[in-house]
Amino acid sequence: MDTPSPCAADIAIRRPPLPSLPGRPTVILDMDGTILDRHFDDHFWEVYLPGEYGRINGIPLHEAREELLAMYREREGSLDWTDLDYWSQRLGLDVAALKMNQAHMIAYLPHAEAFLNHCRETGKRLLLATDAHPRTLEIKQTQTGLDRYFDRMICAAETGWPKRDIRFWRRFFQITGARPEECVLADDSPRALAAAAEAGIGMAVEIRRPSSRGRHRVSGRFHAIDDLSCLARMLTFNRDEPEKTASSRSEST
Repeated sequence: MDTPSPCAADIAIRRPPLPSLPGRPTVILDMDGTILDRHFDDHFWEVYLPGEYGRINGIPLHEAREELLAMYREREGSLDWTDLDYWSQRLGLDVAALKMNQAHMIAYLPHAEAFLNHCRETGKRLLLATDAHPRTLEIKQTQTGLDRYFDRMICAAETGWPKRDIRFWRRFFQITGARPEECVLADDSPRALAAAAEAGIGMAVEIRRPSSRGRHRVSGRFHAIDDLSCLARMLTFNRDEPEKTASSRSEST
């Protein structure tokens, strides 16, 4: 019988060493590309929305796509980038309604929902940090029931800054009362992870495959995992349960 291929977390655990975390760390998760399949967002913004924009303006899909991608690049890194009201006004389309039309494509990434259940069952505090517009969050939680897992869900609009800005994280920790050094963050954005690290996050973990249709990618700056099942193994290796911590300490003395 073939030996199963090791989880990417096995590599991350060995290189570099994991930081020490408390018995039950607070778990902070990104939404799109960490919990939910980014394929929906890629398809919506790069294919479906350009198609609708081209249709009402009488231009071919490839031209509409090029025009919209250029617009996206102009606003990348700002709150406007994910603001449905901004794009509705700029494009002359009801972007929220169009998202609802495609909501059947919203789906969990593999192992994500199992990880969320694991966090609830083991008593971990679970927080969501997302750049998504509040209306997008509403659509996605209606489709997936995502909100039932989280103690608090924070959109960038609530803080006034995107996640790639350290000011987002300072405000995030003020709102939630979480101690950054006692938190682990999983996100597919290296810039968001870098800002959180600058704010003092205890552990930053990068998701290597944010889309079920996309290629693996990794910045090389953070612990990298394929999916959240690997994060569960990392936390277990890091002795996340108090009784395991006590046992390990007694064995080492």
